[in-house]
Amino acid sequence: LVNINANASDNFGVIKVEFYVGTTLTCTDTTAPYTCAWQVPNPKANYSLKATAYDLAGKTTTHTISVSSK
Repeated sequence: LVNINANASDNFGVIKVEFYVGTTLTCTDTTAPYTCAWQVPNPKANYSLKATAYDLAGKTTTHTISVSSK
């Protein structure tokens, strides 16, 4: 189990952060600190992790990283 963390802030306020593994929505967190507990699947591989933050004005921002399980 791996914890994925995201820092998000906005002058209008962040309403949620969605965490994706590849294109699959894995978690949604509505309260800071924004975290997601991810069960790393077998076999070991490379993954694209994405966090998308949503603010009260309806705007979003996304950050993506690539990770490898060992």
